[in-house]
Amino acid sequence: GRFTACSRCGSNDILNINKITFLPEVKTILSNGQYLEIYVKHCLRDTGVELIGYPIDQKGKKAFTNIRYQIDGDAIEVDVHGIASPLTLLLCEAKTSVKIQANELRRVEGLYDRLVEKINTLSRRNFTVLRLFIITGEFDKNISQSAYKRKGWELIDRKNIENLKAV
Repeated sequence: GRFTACSRCGSNDILNINKITFLPEVKTILSNGQYLEIYVKHCLRDTGVELIGYPIDQKGKKAFTNIRYQIDGDAIEVDVHGIASPLTLLLCEAKTSVKIQANELRRVEGLYDRLVEKINTLSRRNFTVLRLFIITGEFDKNISQSAYKRKGWELIDRKNIENLKAV
């Protein structure tokens, strides 16, 4: 809104409160913390990644975030994933966290390793895989980013999210 000067002191520090509304879909995205997944999805699509999703209605609309797989009885969720060129499977974990500890990174790494192993076994191929861990905060300083890079991971923190398309 507009700021108006106070009639008594002349200060323009008066706070105006405006009511705004969001579409129901936007409310759901914000309340569930899915805004980062949506952003990652759009960045990947804009860079030419063919997103992997599943149909959610009869009109052909698809969901491309938070896809769940069952591997040997365990649910493995991939926030966003797709196929890049040259033929590379992209797996993205997106977290709206202040800080990610090494144990959380190892947990996701183990889940993604199981998923990739199953994909390779079923397809009888050995896919090249790039794993992205994208957070709105920062990674614990004890995490060796170069070691994870050698294992096919890109660790992207809040300082680098805006450059996601360049990764």
